[in-house]
Amino acid sequence: MMRNRILNSFIVVAAAILLFSCESKVTNKQFENVDALVESVKSSITEISVDDMKVVYEGDEPYLIIDVREGNEFNNAYIPGAINIPRGLIEFRIAKESYWEEEMLYMPLKEELIFVCCKKGHRGALAAAALQSMGYTNVKNVAGGVNAWKAAYPDLVEKNEVAGGAPMMGASAGSDDGGC
Repeated sequence: MMRNRILNSFIVVAAAILLFSCESKVTNKQFENVDALVESVKSSITEISVDDMKVVYEGDEPYLIIDVREGNEFNNAYIPGAINIPRGLIEFRIAKESYWEEEMLYMPLKEELIFVCCKKGHRGALAAAALQSMGYTNVKNVAGGVNAWKAAYPDLVEKNEVAGGAPMMGASAGSDDGGC
């Protein structure tokens, strides 16, 4: 009986060591280049085609479009209704109520449908993975990004004419968000 307890304890300890050692290998995985990183991330996120997104875009279901390109890229061409939160700031702004109040928008709920887009879909994939890791459960990366949207729906693209370098949406001068 004592021998069974010792054996069972040994099995539990061995399984725990194996589990944690495998987990650390996954979280410490290194990638040869950014393309390999993006491909790895894409296996854990949901992508949506621009055609499928357009159906939702024109429907009655509530959604949020977050464009994670830099402000100058966003101003050159964006999907109407999108909010610009650059990729480097999304984790800092997504759950910051003061940011959403400043933008005069409501802070998205964890289960809300969120479309993430960028130029071609790579930064969007990374942002979608980050949002998922923060508990957002209905995030979809737009496959092909704004480039694919522009090609398919050129009439559904807007451009900001920002005179004299005025701040654009999401770029308040006194903002303290960001990590460094």
